[in-house]
Amino acid sequence: MDQVRANVLAGLAAEATLDEGARVRLRCRLARGLEGAGAYEEARELLRPFWPRFGERPAVEGLDDETAAGLLLRAGVLTNWIGGGARLEHAH
Repeated sequence: MDQVRANVLAGLAAEATLDEGARVRLRCRLARGLEGAGAYEEARELLRPFWPRFGERPAVEGLDDETAAGLLLRAGVLTNWIGGGARLEHAH
């Protein structure tokens, strides 16, 4: 898990130079790594700039289709893991 977190920090260090779409793709990739380590809440926090409210649709306006799809996929997977464990209504 420490290596996953180190990868996240390294990835975020270069984020300031990226455009919006590249930032979304980077954070989705990093979130996927955290998911694989079982750190679902941390993965969700990485996506907060584009997905401010859990249980609501992420902001995909202005993103190309592939990037928007990746963000929606990550949000859906995390909603399943986090919402399923908490038994949130409408989580699935």
